[in-house]
Amino acid sequence: SNLYFNSNTGQLYATQFSGSGAGLSNIPASAISGGIDARPLCKQTIYSTATSFSVIGWQSGWTSAPFSVSITPTATSSKILIEGAMYADAYQYDYAFLYGIRRTIGGSDTNIVPANSGSYKQGSMAVVAPYSNLNYRTDQVTYSPYLDSPNTTSTVTYRFIIRNQTSTAYDYYINRDTFDGDNSTSRRTWSRITVTEVKS
Repeated sequence: SNLYFNSNTGQLYATQFSGSGAGLSNIPASAISGGIDARPLCKQTIYSTATSFSVIGWQSGWTSAPFSVSITPTATSSKILIEGAMYADAYQYDYAFLYGIRRTIGGSDTNIVPANSGSYKQGSMAVVAPYSNLNYRTDQVTYSPYLDSPNTTSTVTYRFIIRNQTSTAYDYYINRDTFDGDNSTSRRTWSRITVTEVKS
């Protein structure tokens, strides 16, 4: 028989069953065919296109980087660890760019940016130090790991966002330098964004 009754606890045990198994609990991993996949859910986008786009000034909002990554949390209590890097060149204005993260759920956007401290101070999740050679360089904009709480089991899309600290829009060159000459001082790079579900 596939059924066993424990008269001491009043519980009925089944060694086999058919159906979805919804509502079952305390099932040992050894009883599950194929075992349990305990690996975390992890997604990554690598963006290798060398291109440029205009980044608007701080009064006008934020400009999205041309790549994103999506993840579907398995529980509303899950956290999402976000990390990544962009390799870009903004010519001599690289020091004037601000960086954040945009979370999109069901078409609704939320910008994740450090709070401003004052009327003119601007929040940024990354800072790039100017490089001494203004003609040939590709800066690395590295995002420190950030733990987000989307509170949903719907698909969540993350992308990096950028804006200029001044009121003027400037060109932003990603995965290449400004001059992009075919010589030993020019570079091509990959940018990336990685998200990992962390169960709490």
